[in-house]
Amino acid sequence: AAFKVWRAAGKASPLVCGVWNRALFTGGMEHSSDATELVFNTQTPSLFIDLRIPWARPPWAAMGHASTATLSDTDLRLFARQHCFSGYSLLEGDLGGGSPGNTNPPVVTRHHAIDWNFVGAKRTRPNKWRVDFGPDSRNRDVWKEWSWPVDDFGQHYYVERWERRQGDAGGAGRILALRTAAQEAPARGRDQVLLVVGDHFSFARGRVPGLLSGPALAAAREAGSLVAAVDAALQAGGGPEGRAAAEALLSLQGGHGHIADGAAGVSGGGAWVVDAATHPWQEGEPPSELTETPRLGDGPGIRVRSRHEHTSTTTSEVNEPGSETSPAFLSWAVEGLGGRSWDVLECSFSSEAELETFLRGAVKGSSAQPVPKAAPKMRPRL
Repeated sequence: AAFKVWRAAGKASPLVCGVWNRALFTGGMEHSSDATELVFNTQTPSLFIDLRIPWARPPWAAMGHASTATLSDTDLRLFARQHCFSGYSLLEGDLGGGSPGNTNPPVVTRHHAIDWNFVGAKRTRPNKWRVDFGPDSRNRDVWKEWSWPVDDFGQHYYVERWERRQGDAGGAGRILALRTAAQEAPARGRDQVLLVVGDHFSFARGRVPGLLSGPALAAAREAGSLVAAVDAALQAGGGPEGRAAAEALLSLQGGHGHIADGAAGVSGGGAWVVDAATHPWQEGEPPSELTETPRLGDGPGIRVRSRHEHTSTTTSEVNEPGSETSPAFLSWAVEGLGGRSWDVLECSFSSEAELETFLRGAVKGSSAQPVPKAAPKMRPRL
């Protein structure tokens, strides 16, 4: 509800819209780079999915695994060392750029909705950081993220360098953000977010509801992090219950992929292929949001409609009488995609009909033609 209030008030910005590689992270006495970790940070004007996979992760899919059930306890502990989170980004300050001397630099506050590291409880406070494009604020392909809090010496707790990935149309092309409708989740399944930026897509799927409860849930909350929770569940003496708790904790899924029709297609006829996922056996396949869509007659059973009583609207129309900034797509709903109902939260398509055509084409393109297997991920040269 808070997001729609922000969005209706025009609190959205394309400043860091795109798909980003994390070239460098340093904080405290730790550091990492894209030589040690594969990162896809997908950001629309107001939503994000952040996926992080260590290059040292074992090749479980190539070893024949197709679920966490066949992984060893040691494997599950390694599995927990990945990361995926998704939610809403609120940009404030001078959105013209973060050049030196700017006394009101752009600041992003991220409110997490799906979070790998927080189990059974929300973060006590959102993640907040400053955007810095450096001396040449016209270059929007590289920027730094500085933590908003500082230590006793006035030093930022961490800094990250982000570099734009090819194929995101500079954040100015095709944009789509969907989240499973509030009125159906969690009653009908896990919370899900699906983002499209250019020819990239990313997904985040929350933990399966009901798998973790009672003492196991309480213990996970006390652990403080997913890594600690999984380690504790699998400690000596955990037995079948500890194993089940660890697998439930690791049921959260995240992934990234490419759309074969390029960055600006409307028909959506190209195949969607996952090329990186927390659950690696999903790589090289279409996302389940497409494969689990029911059929209706000779096509996918997808419908895009307005939740209001009036007929089709366009993105240039307003959502509420008298509003000057609220885009019409906030009133749209996608029915049937993956067998679920979705709220439309960001959309570059001009009408419900155009979005429906794109999604129907995506389902057909990913099911009717052979899916090209993604090339094995190559660790970058040091």
